[in-house]
Amino acid sequence: MKKPHYLILCLTLSIGFLGCQKDVETVEENSEITLSHEQDEKPIQHLKLEDIATESSAVEVMQSTTEQLRAKTTLDALELHEIHMITYSLEKAVAFFAENLSGARQVTAQEMAVAVEEVHLSSENNRKDETKAALDQYFALFESFTKGS
Repeated sequence: MKKPHYLILCLTLSIGFLGCQKDVETVEENSEITLSHEQDEKPIQHLKLEDIATESSAVEVMQSTTEQLRAKTTLDALELHEIHMITYSLEKAVAFFAENLSGARQVTAQEMAVAVEEVHLSSENNRKDETKAALDQYFALFESFTKGS
């Protein structure tokens, strides 16, 4: 090859490397934006339900939704979607107790509300392991809550 060809080849490769570097910087910037977005994650309101007005309704909804959640064992995409939808009703039941009880049971209900919110967000975003961990936490709190009644 003649010297001008080497010069053109070197110039072309240099420009190519500079272009790649810019792409890497853009990917890094986008990943930082994604990470900060995940930390500030808020649920999307897909379903609007009425608040639960009576303790008997709250008990019934909490028991039936907990049974439905316990039946979800594979946590594939379909089950995660179903779990996400179930949490809307469960959130209403748990909110009733968190707002209307006092003492230790109210504290447990408030902790349950946090766990249910984590189940909601994890299942909504199709995160199997995080959903499983949040469900396990909710089930433990549910057992403690129902034994205290």
